[in-house]
Amino acid sequence: MPLKVSEEIAIDAPPERIWPYLASERGLATWNEGLARLEPPTLRAGETCRIVMRAGPDGIEPSQEAAVVACEPGQQLALEVAGGKLPPGVGLRLDLQLEPVGAGTRLVIEAEAQVAGFLAGLLGPMVLPRATAELRAAAMRLKEAGEGGG
Repeated sequence: MPLKVSEEIAIDAPPERIWPYLASERGLATWNEGLARLEPPTLRAGETCRIVMRAGPDGIEPSQEAAVVACEPGQQLALEVAGGKLPPGVGLRLDLQLEPVGAGTRLVIEAEAQVAGFLAGLLGPMVLPRATAELRAAAMRLKEAGEGGG
């Protein structure tokens, strides 16, 4: 059963100016506060990347591999994550789409988790409100970075 959250936001900058914030370690780190590094530091379609988050109180930097399923500069970035640190039966897809609107950009971010069995009914009410709030906050940070030039 899919658990899905999405956010749409208008950014006062063209897609070409927003794109570097999506597909590179340096850009992602400006609006994704938890990112420690991205390996490799630039995303390309068909590749696998490792997303490494900042260390928690235990000093461990959690990481997860992701498949880059779409990477069209100025248009779309999509990542799929399964296995690794995710619970069995859980998969995640993150899709970011840029659309030119006048001199600006319409950004749509969709996150969808595929959750097997009874976990969907259990996790949905607990996870969706927080995931929605975090997605909105991330979109606002991206808007601020893109409009301010970084």
